[in-house]
Amino acid sequence: QPKPRRQADDSNRQMLASKAPADAANRGETKKAIEMLDKLLETATDGAVVRDAMTRKKQLQKRSGARRHRT
Repeated sequence: QPKPRRQADDSNRQMLASKAPADAANRGETKKAIEMLDKLLETATDGAVVRDAMTRKKQLQKRSGARRHRT
């Protein structure tokens, strides 16, 4: 069953919004990317977007922690 138009538009907007944190992370702006993901997770309703954002956030937190503890 196809999604109603408005729901599909919301999902598309959420997917586009999830691109910005990925771009920030790719530039090495880990803290900024995590903050952006937190903001996205406050409003995201698309299951795939929420799942991907949570996974990416955990990966960035691990990366961020590893950098802090390196000698």
